[in-house]
This record gives sequence, structure tokens and C-alpha cells, in this order.
Amino acid sequence: MFLAVYLLEEQVTFNTTGNETFTKFIHHNLDYRPSLNEDAYGYDLAIFLTFTQHVQYAKTEGLAFISD
Repeated sequence: MFLAVYLLEEQVTFNTTGNETFTKFIHHNLDYRPSLNEDAYGYDLAIFLTFTQHVQYAKTEGLAFISD
């Protein structure tokens, strides 16, 4: 049985000034749905990322997870 989970995060940095846009595609508050509206740019990508995260978690039986 696992007693702890560790998540390593990489800081998002931008090399150019003026184009500092970060998009969060998935909420992680136990409600794994895209964080974008259906008509928003990138919604299809958010659906894909949600799906691949779920498949990866299921195939590893919860031993590994992907965070955004």
C-alpha cells in the first residue's frame, strides 16, 4: 500500500516578452473535466488530454498519474 504521492512540477517560464499566455486545460479538483468552454479555442485538445490522462491512470492501475 502506498502512503504518499509526490508530484514534481516544472516552473513555466517565457523566453519572449508580450506572448506570456498559459492555458490550463484540466482542473484537478476531483472533477476531471476540461477547464475550457466547449466553444473555446483548445477545447478539443483539452478533451484529448483528459482522455489520455484517464487511460494512463487506468492502465497503470493508479501507480502513475499525469498532471497538467
